[in-house]
Amino acid sequence: MIAVSNFNISFLTPNRMPTPDDREVIFEGVDGEPKIVYGDMRWDLKFLATAHKSDCVIIYNKKTLSEAPSLVEEVKFVTCTLIKHHLTYATPSPTSYYYWHSSLNDLAHYAQKNKVTLTDCLTKPEIFEDYYNSSKRSGKHTLLSILTTLFSLGPEVLGWGALDPVWLKLNREQKKHKQNQTLVIPQRIYLGAICFLKDYVSNFDTNSDAIEALVKLLNSNPSYGRTQQAKPSGTPDTNPDFSQAVVLHGLFDFATRNCWRNVLDVAHYLSSVQFACKTLIHIFSGMRDDEAYSLVPDSLRHETVDGQTGFWLHGKTTKMSGYRKPAAWVTSEDVQPAVNAATKIANWIAKYEKPKGTLPLFPNVNHFKFCISNSRSNNFYGLANLTHHRFNNLFDLMDSEITKEDIKEIKFIEYTRNWGSETKYVVSKRWHFTTHQFRRSLAYYAIDSSLVSFPSLKTQLQHIRMRMTVHYTKGGNQSRKQIAEFKNHMCEEFSQVRLTVAALSYIKDVPLSEERLTGGHGNFVEIRIKPSGNADILNSREETVRHVMQGIISYKARATGGCMSNSPCHKHLINPLTACHGCRDGVVNPRLLLIAVKTYTDFMETLPSDSPEHKTCSLELEGAQKILDNYTAERI
Repeated sequence: MIAVSNFNISFLTPNRMPTPDDREVIFEGVDGEPKIVYGDMRWDLKFLATAHKSDCVIIYNKKTLSEAPSLVEEVKFVTCTLIKHHLTYATPSPTSYYYWHSSLNDLAHYAQKNKVTLTDCLTKPEIFEDYYNSSKRSGKHTLLSILTTLFSLGPEVLGWGALDPVWLKLNREQKKHKQNQTLVIPQRIYLGAICFLKDYVSNFDTNSDAIEALVKLLNSNPSYGRTQQAKPSGTPDTNPDFSQAVVLHGLFDFATRNCWRNVLDVAHYLSSVQFACKTLIHIFSGMRDDEAYSLVPDSLRHETVDGQTGFWLHGKTTKMSGYRKPAAWVTSEDVQPAVNAATKIANWIAKYEKPKGTLPLFPNVNHFKFCISNSRSNNFYGLANLTHHRFNNLFDLMDSEITKEDIKEIKFIEYTRNWGSETKYVVSKRWHFTTHQFRRSLAYYAIDSSLVSFPSLKTQLQHIRMRMTVHYTKGGNQSRKQIAEFKNHMCEEFSQVRLTVAALSYIKDVPLSEERLTGGHGNFVEIRIKPSGNADILNSREETVRHVMQGIISYKARATGGCMSNSPCHKHLINPLTACHGCRDGVVNPRLLLIAVKTYTDFMETLPSDSPEHKTCSLELEGAQKILDNYTAERI
């Protein structure tokens, strides 16, 4: 480390511009009233945030720099200068402002330790290079963009000339290989998570009346359920301790299963229920994290849109728009118990604490007086902190350990990932869930479940499969109005994944099929593609997906196999069993044809024996049986 100047020397050098007046307004409210002035030591930028759960508060008088007021003033001056410059060209970005201040604060701590000024760090190459090359903090990368901006402003704005980053000798880290997509959750683990979360919410709902009674007493009586202090003999103790309290409310077994040891465990449990409810909403709607936080208790509605009756979640989206705007998400009745459970907890907070403002679906349980952080909560509704970092251990209660079959499945889907360097998602480790994984998994499986594969998942998602696919891949006149701009919504995820699913389904159902395929394209695959081996077929996945994306090839699953035609084809509606056999673009899988024949036979038996429909079905079955007989003869 280095030291080049006296720490007590002020950064206010004679050749620099004067700092703003403490009364200068930095941000105004909608009515023109001052919201933030330069002299404030706490800049609360949350009123500018588009995100519903945002903590964009800049605090200058933190204890860590309390002994260096001149450094605090430097950080404030540079932050203010950057904000003014940004507002000249763009709309407010409170998150950016927060990160700028955080990076400058890190640099100020370095300056304090080495007894230099912040201006020294930004104007002297040897000091900045030492900070950058020795620091392990992620904020140092943001500082480079800050330095570029300060250099462009020049001495006429700053009063001193900032360094040009281009000429600095910095040990720049190589960028890590960036994964193109969030992982799709393997089918077994995905279904396991759905069933586990449903049971978790259901167990809460079953015991909710007793839990509410306990919560009411814990919140109103600071002695109820707490460890009692020793009292003089003869003094009656009317308040039970925690163990006695759960017994009195009939919750002993329930408390034991959920590891309740004290009142704080009750608060944590309520948060975990909120997390389970919110995750189920992500699973069955595909909402982003901030979009789920925009929900209120009456967000779930049963409505008819474009002639289709179903469930919709109404909230707000902010992605890429710069402001909050209403939007709606197609969902399933499966999400109703989750919304009901979250609403119960929200209503308890509203009933017993009465914070101001609009009641969100996921308010913070710290509003309850028995919570350890209650003293930090204000009189207005704050949102719950339901991060996977805090609650992913909830999934330890289910079978989330990765198996070889899970890895095999996910490697097929995530063909661009560098699996050789993977350390997190490997066999025998537990699957690490993230919110966006549920979003992408919903898109992938909802599209894929309309094909012949994943029959179990099709059953699980039967309520949302057709509606979501229709609304989000095609979109109706009224539904587009409800879902706001297409690019900002879950429907974009469906549209992006639709062709990828088609390409991967083609690879899985056709070239990798263990059956001897027939039909025009089926014969071509047997002669020209399959002989190259599965390894070459799998290695060419990226090229196949690209060809489907570009429209060079097309694939649509059929009951008897598949269709490679780029044009709409309705022959299979007339001859559902035999049309693909004689078509150059057709793929016939004998195993699927046999299943289709049985289904078609059952259907024919429901028709009157003397009807024209019965005769047509009989002829179709005869044609299908000839195909199967020829296939059997060829195998012999």
